[in-house]
Amino acid sequence: MTIKKEDFSILESRIAYVGVGIAIMMISLMAVIKFIPPIGQDPLLKTVAFLCANGLLWLVFALVMSATRLGFFFFNEREKETRPTAPVIGMMAETPLAAPATPFVISETANHEDYQSRNEAVAIEKKEREENIIIAIDKYIRYVMAPYMEEPQMNQLLAEVMGWSESYVYTPKEVRLKKRLGPTDLMHFVWNIGERLSMISDGYTGNVRALFVKNLFSSVMNAEVETIRRNLTTAQGRFVIAIDKPENGSYEFHYPGK
Repeated sequence: MTIKKEDFSILESRIAYVGVGIAIMMISLMAVIKFIPPIGQDPLLKTVAFLCANGLLWLVFALVMSATRLGFFFFNEREKETRPTAPVIGMMAETPLAAPATPFVISETANHEDYQSRNEAVAIEKKEREENIIIAIDKYIRYVMAPYMEEPQMNQLLAEVMGWSESYVYTPKEVRLKKRLGPTDLMHFVWNIGERLSMISDGYTGNVRALFVKNLFSSVMNAEVETIRRNLTTAQGRFVIAIDKPENGSYEFHYPGK
């Protein structure tokens, strides 16, 4: 059986009144005993005195309780007048939110057009960047290799590199030099180009670059592909073409005095 909170309150009130009644009876009895000599030993007088004392104490108790309740009543009423009114959260929560006057409708056509437009813009930006990378490579080849080959060989070199830019598995034909460059120079040259092409495709690995430079300058590159791969960026020995690492995501090459 579940006992409610209200039941506890009633029980506590009854216990309190029983306690008060016992206290009043004890006080009344003590008062009668104290005043026995003046009133004599008559049982009737003792009973009357006990009842009078008991009734008087109950009257005092009732007056005290009434005054206390009255004070509490006035105090609470005054508090209600000065206390600020708080918002009724429960009522606010129960009030249903009004539906928007105009429902929001997603236009599938507009959404598709935005998606297509963004993809097209990204594709255009990517294509422009790739074209700029090829232009930068073309400029680099002409600048670096012009002193070491005739114009026909230069055009052939450009064609072979362009073929490689279209597919990293492209196998070039050998290009002859009019002036000798060392293996380190040629490895640096191809590594620099491959580093820019890797911004277009992930296929331009160290092994792919090593194989390309070996086939492109086969009369100079006599080492095995694996040996070339390990030495693509070596700084040992004498060379005129240095390693040119891109900076901050830029594909531009570095030129003396610039």
